[in-house]
Amino acid sequence: MFCNRIHNEKHLRLNERKLGYCAKMKMPIHLENRHNEVVELLDKGIFPNECALCKNAEDEGIKSWRQQGNDFHQKHNIHRIEVTLDNTCNLACGYCYANLSSVWEVEAKNTPKKFENLIAINAKPDNASTEESFKHIYAAVRQGAINAKNVERVELVILGGEPFFGAFFKNNNLSPLIDEYYKLTTNHNTQFMINIFTNCNTPKNMIDKYVKQIESIKDKYKTKDIYIMLSISNESTNSTSEMIRYGSKWENFKHNLDKFFNSKVDRIQFHMTVCSLSITKTKEYLQYVNHMHNKYPQKKIAVTLSQIYEPKGFSISLLDESFKKYLTDAKKYAESTNLLFEGLTFDELISSIGKNKDKKHLLQDYVEYYKEVRNVDLEIIEPGLHTYLYS
Repeated sequence: MFCNRIHNEKHLRLNERKLGYCAKMKMPIHLENRHNEVVELLDKGIFPNECALCKNAEDEGIKSWRQQGNDFHQKHNIHRIEVTLDNTCNLACGYCYANLSSVWEVEAKNTPKKFENLIAINAKPDNASTEESFKHIYAAVRQGAINAKNVERVELVILGGEPFFGAFFKNNNLSPLIDEYYKLTTNHNTQFMINIFTNCNTPKNMIDKYVKQIESIKDKYKTKDIYIMLSISNESTNSTSEMIRYGSKWENFKHNLDKFFNSKVDRIQFHMTVCSLSITKTKEYLQYVNHMHNKYPQKKIAVTLSQIYEPKGFSISLLDESFKKYLTDAKKYAESTNLLFEGLTFDELISSIGKNKDKKHLLQDYVEYYKEVRNVDLEIIEPGLHTYLYS
């Protein structure tokens, strides 16, 4: 099959009133005819316009989201529902944009005109109303409940913005959604996984509330095969982490993560998106992950490796071959641990480096934005990368 994702996944982009069959595809929900056309084209091995990101990656010799999905779905028989709730967020991560971050949305309104070409600033949110959101979420979950008899696992993936900062969790809307699933499913032996993506940097006074919510769900459905996973979005440490994930505090991240490790969450997935700004800290971040693995040996954890495709300025492909050493060192360290790795391999990441090194000026635009607008100086935080960019 040319693209396994379109028959095994459904992605609600409620921050844009759009739907996709993978995390990269977005089409207006109401264009049903076009949705059918896209599926037909992909089944014929043709990239529709909506799939340009994967086509471009493959043309550049970079492993695409389509190819990663084919690898995954050939090994697993799952039904995945992915929901981007809205753009409510407490951070403005470098490679994010206003459509997924309310902090970016506010900042973009006061951005100097010379930076308006940056993708992160141009995208605007179009959050669905609460009524619209629940209509589509419940419909997708009901379909998942019906399909449960045909798969080994149904996954409900919840993203924001930052889910733990928005109304969905503040109003405890997850438990009724799970109720709806179990009312309709015909196979209670099929695992139901709740996967929540979080930046793990919500204010400390919120964490206890959400830990209690998770534990009450585990207690309520203790006779069911319900599995709760947290996917932790981060890829670096200390000041580099605070630079990329603007508005975050490394100490707050560690405090919150300890809370989750001590909770009834079944699994902690470190979703590590290696980018041009984080690459030098890859090994250091893995050392922290391994520290947590050793500190909490009873907790299941894994690391998912991925990379940035857009905006291009954050892609490791614009770095030259001298940066391969950071991934080589990280790979060697990873092999010395008992950590479970999923997603891309280190060799696949390494192979991407240098594919677009003539485009390093794209990262310079962001570096200048960081310095002028955010008062964050790359030369101080990542001097080696700064030398590469301006040499």
